[in-house]
Amino acid sequence: MDNSQGLVKGYVDKIRQAAVKAQMGESLESIKPKFQAVIDEAHQHFSVWINGEPEENWQHFIGQIKFISNLGGDERFTQALKLAGEMAKQLPPPQRTK
Repeated sequence: MDNSQGLVKGYVDKIRQAAVKAQMGESLESIKPKFQAVIDEAHQHFSVWINGEPEENWQHFIGQIKFISNLGGDERFTQALKLAGEMAKQLPPPQRTK
């Protein structure tokens, strides 16, 4: 992961911000496109980031989302994070673009 922890954290924070909308009462269905946009952006960004390996950064990204979802707290927030983690897992790890 080299110096990529800030990159991963930035995208995890964006996922958390979208998950807060579920905590505020938005449905998971309405938040899903927001998650997908962040996940797609992260996937693309990780493939061109020069520090660290894209695959490792991707696994760290998914791992952080899962970790936060397992901390407990508001059930709607937790469910939203679990959904985001599952959505991210559906994509293959990004590959460095040549």
